[in-house]
Amino acid sequence: MGKKQALCAVAHKILISCYHILKYKIAYKELGGDYFTKGNEDKILAHYKKKLIKLGYEVALQPIEAIEA
Repeated sequence: MGKKQALCAVAHKILISCYHILKYKIAYKELGGDYFTKGNEDKILAHYKKKLIKLGYEVALQPIEAIEA
């Protein structure tokens, strides 16, 4: 994507946000950088597990235990 196209995409997002804030008279709320991954962790894990299996890997996922420094 070119610089101008990316700039227009960001400007469009800001304009849409401003429209909704003004129309519905609500305060702006920052969702955070991890908003899209926070609630979909199981979906993301399943997606990447499926990709690895397609590549020929055997996959067993387990969470990493907290590492003490």
